[in-house]
Amino acid sequence: ALANLNGSRQQSGDNLVCHARDGSILAGSCLYVGLPPEKPFNISCWSKNMKDLTCRWTPGAHGETFLHTNYSLKYKLRWYGQDNTCEEYHTVGPHSCHIPKDLALFTPYEIWVEATNRLGSARSDVLTLDILDVVTTDPPPDVHVSRVGGLEDQLSVRWVSPPALKDFLFQAKYQIRYRVEDSVDWKVVDDVSNQTSCRLAGLKPGTVYFVQVRCNPFGIYGSKKAGIWSE
Repeated sequence: ALANLNGSRQQSGDNLVCHARDGSILAGSCLYVGLPPEKPFNISCWSKNMKDLTCRWTPGAHGETFLHTNYSLKYKLRWYGQDNTCEEYHTVGPHSCHIPKDLALFTPYEIWVEATNRLGSARSDVLTLDILDVVTTDPPPDVHVSRVGGLEDQLSVRWVSPPALKDFLFQAKYQIRYRVEDSVDWKVVDDVSNQTSCRLAGLKPGTVYFVQVRCNPFGIYGSKKAGIWSE
């Protein structure tokens, strides 16, 4: 019996050799110590421009298999088409992949992750989504906050539209939120529409405020996924 074996970290495994009393080699084998992969879960996906898709996932419940484990993101049109394999991995973390182009709109995709190592394989549940439902936007760049003349209770907030918006089928709808420095409670301004400026009123003079802006897709093909807040 072999005891106290460590997980096989290297691709080639560990060499196990049986010697005779005189030192000659009787037999040998390559030993791999580890666990088969568990089913990946928690797949989430988003698109930045309706032409691409980025997905990430969580490996099996225990995560560590002690063996090199390969993860493949697969996708296909729900009702027809062949299986496709994502090729750009580790784009937003260790368990992620980016599909840069050639995606269809107005039809659902099935997406899943397959995990494979020398001891077995596992497949995640299938995630079904429409690209238009997971479109999110980058934070608006160049957010500037300034005082409004001599009015001590007002601030002017200005920003620039995210560049990818020019390719969208729908309009932008901006949101602003702000809070005082020593609070965790945000006040949200929803009625900004598609303007790139807004005035905040009724503020406390001599108080430090934190302000953020985000852009939410809006319209007949509006996404269900909110945009990302600016810094």
